[in-house]
Amino acid sequence: MSGLRIEGERVALRPLAAEDFAAVEPWYSEAVAAVEGIASAECQGAAGLRERLADARRRGCGRLLAIVEREAGSVVGLLEFECLDSESMGVTFLAMEASRRGWGLGSEAVRLLEEELLGNGMARRLQADIDVRNGLGIYFWLRIGYRPMGVGGGTKGRGVVTMVREGGQKGAA
Repeated sequence: MSGLRIEGERVALRPLAAEDFAAVEPWYSEAVAAVEGIASAECQGAAGLRERLADARRRGCGRLLAIVEREAGSVVGLLEFECLDSESMGVTFLAMEASRRGWGLGSEAVRLLEEELLGNGMARRLQADIDVRNGLGIYFWLRIGYRPMGVGGGTKGRGVVTMVREGGQKGAA
């Protein structure tokens, strides 16, 4: 999966590169805050972005992908995933630049990842843990066809809702 590049109608997924940092840094802290339900001031900004990329490179299976808007050629989001077990992959982070939210670009990115992982037999299940305070995030995953599997503890003691899709299910538009 090195060199992974998936082309969709409006977005493409490709590995995030250090050269992308200048485009991502201006919106990264706000996006992390929105995803994790914390204040932007609590985010690590550029240092957090570099750490996220380094962590993704250290894990053998995980990937940090840039969501590139094809028409503009700009990085408008990030999608991170990792192996959970022999049958499951987990979306560990999905964030979009604020001005690009609500346009279906994140939905298309997730569908492209599903087609790659589930459609090619690389996983049987995809799941995402969403902070319980992130109502829009929970709604996003419900809207594209994921079902809640349960509520549990997350990082820093925060509760998360685990959203799941098994291979062979079709997403909503």
